[in-house]
Amino acid sequence: MSDIFEYVPLDKIKVKKHSVRLHGIEQGIEDPAESTKANGLLQPIAAYYDSAKSTCL
Repeated sequence: MSDIFEYVPLDKIKVKKHSVRLHGIEQGIEDPAESTKANGLLQPIAAYYDSAKSTCL
């Protein structure tokens, strides 16, 4: 298996509903945002290509 890195336009990315925080987003979002600003993104964003829908998930 090889790793492939490529630019993906945001309009081609679909987020799975079960992957999204739906409750309490008003609370505690500042800490991760500040951490990302200070330290950068510590975990890469992973996606896979769905050729049937021509989108990344």
